[in-house]
Amino acid sequence: MEKMVAVESGRMKKAHPVLDYLKEKGLVKNDRDLARVLEVNAPQMSKIRNGYMKFGASMILAVHEEFDIPIKEIKALLATMGE
Repeated sequence: MEKMVAVESGRMKKAHPVLDYLKEKGLVKNDRDLARVLEVNAPQMSKIRNGYMKFGASMILAVHEEFDIPIKEIKALLATMGE
């Protein structure tokens, strides 16, 4: 079953452990802000959020370089997606 999280507007959005972690830590405001910081387009970030595109090695490396989060920690967050 997919995990859902409430967003500010009161609607629900699919949970993504890495994207949600960055938002919870206050490193980005939303997915659009993260897309801008990582220099990807917003539709690509939406596809990642909704499971149509994999959060691949290039995204892991980009998050690591931009936010100084250990790759091991990012991979651990991604491993929780299967729960």
